[in-house]
Amino acid sequence: LNTFGTFAAAQSPKVQLGLAVKQGEVFEKQGKVSAAIDSYSRALVLARQIFGPQHINVAALLKMIGHLHRKS
Repeated sequence: LNTFGTFAAAQSPKVQLGLAVKQGEVFEKQGKVSAAIDSYSRALVLARQIFGPQHINVAALLKMIGHLHRKS
């Protein structure tokens, strides 16, 4: 577990969600597709728990993950 993961574990679910999305964005910009998918997938689990499965944020994360899978 890296420092980011340790820090995120101590935060509220909404903060963890935001951090996972930002981490995914950074990995995506760096071309680290697999790491970005992992971060967005972690965010997806949190978004489903926080907002429910029908929420627009859940749909947006699914779209991002699908887009990255097409790139890989």
